[in-house]
Amino acid sequence: MKASRCRIQVLGFFACGLFVCDVPWVIANSGGPNPGYTGAPNELTCSTVGCHTPTVSRAGSVSLSGLPATYAPGTTYGLTLTVNDTGSRFGFQLTAIQSSGSQAGSFQTNAVTRLVTTNILGNPRQYIEQRDFAATSAKAWAFNWTAPSPAAGTVTFYMSGLRANNDGNITSDTLFNASVARTPSLPPSITTQPTNQTVLRGSNATFVVAATGTGTLSYQWRTNTINILSATNTSYTVTNAQPSNATNFTAVVANAFGSVTSAVATLTVNLPPSITTQPTNQTVLRGSDATFVVGATGTGTLRYQWRTHAVNIVGATNAGYTVTNAQPSNPTNFTAVVTNAFGSVTSAVTTLTVNFSPSISAQPQSQTVASGGNASLVVVAAGTPSPTYQWRSNGINFAGRTNATLTVTNFQSANEADYNVVAANSVGLVTSSIAKLYLNSPVRFTNLLLQGDTFSALLLGVANTNYVIDAATNFSGWTPVVTNTATNGLIDLRETNVLTRGRRLFRARAL
Repeated sequence: MKASRCRIQVLGFFACGLFVCDVPWVIANSGGPNPGYTGAPNELTCSTVGCHTPTVSRAGSVSLSGLPATYAPGTTYGLTLTVNDTGSRFGFQLTAIQSSGSQAGSFQTNAVTRLVTTNILGNPRQYIEQRDFAATSAKAWAFNWTAPSPAAGTVTFYMSGLRANNDGNITSDTLFNASVARTPSLPPSITTQPTNQTVLRGSNATFVVAATGTGTLSYQWRTNTINILSATNTSYTVTNAQPSNATNFTAVVANAFGSVTSAVATLTVNLPPSITTQPTNQTVLRGSDATFVVGATGTGTLRYQWRTHAVNIVGATNAGYTVTNAQPSNPTNFTAVVTNAFGSVTSAVTTLTVNFSPSISAQPQSQTVASGGNASLVVVAAGTPSPTYQWRSNGINFAGRTNATLTVTNFQSANEADYNVVAANSVGLVTSSIAKLYLNSPVRFTNLLLQGDTFSALLLGVANTNYVIDAATNFSGWTPVVTNTATNGLIDLRETNVLTRGRRLFRARAL
């Protein structure tokens, strides 16, 4: 190459070294250019420094083959740089830098290439170029490039290719500059892990994962390492969560370059109380104890409160509640309210039955009955279970008379008798006092009895009639001793000191 006012002339091109002595001069270096002339950021080119100043543009180019669409960190690729033009001599220079301006990866040389390095604004850069520009007319160079590991983001390859005709004139040479960028082919990387979820039973729980990676990412949610059908989005929702759903979840994220499994996220399903065993009805004998028990499940500590007829029972705060010395007067209905931090539930109503032997609170009453009339004898008895009844006449069971009321129809003298009733249940029985039925006509005394100096008798008359009983020592001088209404047709007569008075006579008369 010849330049005006040059002291040295060297055939060969792509030197790009400018030095100043007493006059400007240009050196063409047949061994290859100095580093830093690819046109990368903050670099020059051989055209801008005057090494080669073509006056005519050509349709050629410089190209780089062997690069994948994306690079895998740490992977070595075989690349080929080609100057796409005709000429006598060819050369090139290429560097790979990341966005910070520093070197990205490394080049490996061979017999026809070499490495040179420099520092551009504090960023070290490595360059690969032809080893001997003058010795060959080759215009394609193969070499290896190892991608940075870890990935360095977008890597841009800047290249300059020279076509020279070896005529010693720099204006007839041509420079081609180009660049090509590649992003890393990154396997997936989790950027946001799914988090544990805690929900109430019946609620929804959503797990979310975020990831980065080259190209399209696919997602597969798993539970305990088993794929969940159709769970292929960045989030997965468990609807109507139940205790059976409380388990571990992971997301597997994949692309063409690998896969990654997220951290384990746990679903906790909190349970409000639920009754598992309802308290059952209790039947005990009077004076015995009755115990009610409720079974429940739920998350955390369960608290209990027994109630009777919707009123809290003081101190009844365990899973079981005992009624001691049970009596018929005890409350009959009981429930248990079970509570935890997430809600409460009330058990079914349970009942207490206190069994006791029958007792009679109202005895059947003796009475008089008109001939052909009807008479009713009534007993009032209580007991649990409810008692059954059997009426008796003169100690003999009255067939078919098994109600609390006995009715005798078309009463006749033959029906005059002693009547009583037996009230019974599974616990025991009780027999009523005797009630007597009498004809109410004629009016008369019966049940005459002298005990010591006391005389007693029963006046039989018409019910609800007023009678006077007179007494005398002979058949004159009658004196009233009883004036009364015969409510049931009966009036009791009781007279003392009858013997000391001598003979005593009594008569009855209706008012």
